[in-house]
Amino acid sequence: MVKLRVKAAGAATVLAICGLAVVGCSSDDGKTGSAPAIPTTVAVQVQMWDPCTMSDDLIRRAGLDPTTKQVQPIPSTRSKICRWKGVDVIVDVLSQPDRTIQDLRQKGDNHDFQDVLVGGRPALMYTSGAQTPSLTMDVAFSLHGGVVDLVVIKRSESRRPAVDSARQISAVLVEGLPQ
Repeated sequence: MVKLRVKAAGAATVLAICGLAVVGCSSDDGKTGSAPAIPTTVAVQVQMWDPCTMSDDLIRRAGLDPTTKQVQPIPSTRSKICRWKGVDVIVDVLSQPDRTIQDLRQKGDNHDFQDVLVGGRPALMYTSGAQTPSLTMDVAFSLHGGVVDLVVIKRSESRRPAVDSARQISAVLVEGLPQ
């Protein structure tokens, strides 16, 4: 869960809540009174999406084997990872509530950023690590409360470039992501 904090905007918020910006707040007895106490913070819980809930049919259409699904635990984080294998790739789908697309851009070993549209949705395609040519290609989508990152790892014996696999797989898996 992601906790968002919403701060009250002071007197303007109190007046807007009362609905009487000029006259003031009034009680049932018609007397003008003081504004009710408003908490300065409100905790809002946002449920982060679980990538392991993607359907077997969707996984198959992406060229992956649903029977290879592995839940990858990440100690001491709220992130969730599910992994599937295909003939020439391994795909990790990471749901990261504490990350933003900007965080991914600023991470030191991420590079070769491309802003792309996948299934009509904006995404960030990039590589990570120093290996050239890279065996991985990431496609990240911003979600309410975090980021979902599709990490496509090319098997070393595959002749298909990781970027081609990432484009094909993300075009299918985007259908399973929440809006």
